[in-house]
Amino acid sequence: MFHVRHPNVFARDRRKLLVIKGGKGSRLFKKAHLIGEKRRLKSGSLWQLITPQMAKIFGNFRGVGSLQRSTPRWVEARFIAKAKMFIESCR
Repeated sequence: MFHVRHPNVFARDRRKLLVIKGGKGSRLFKKAHLIGEKRRLKSGSLWQLITPQMAKIFGNFRGVGSLQRSTPRWVEARFIAKAKMFIESCR
């Protein structure tokens, strides 16, 4: 929803942006799940990091653990089955 709330960003990305809204019978999550939280690093800056609970399901993205700026993260092969079960249980 960031793009919708920021007209300049929306105008720039509009042709490649896909906004999805669930409806009756939707396969989207029935409720939102917290996957990250802000934590202060030793340097003093705040970063979005995966929560310990979600790291047990998705891993820590090859040691990165960061969700900062929503950059794509790869789920390690050993966590794929667990991540799939979690996602399917939330729909």
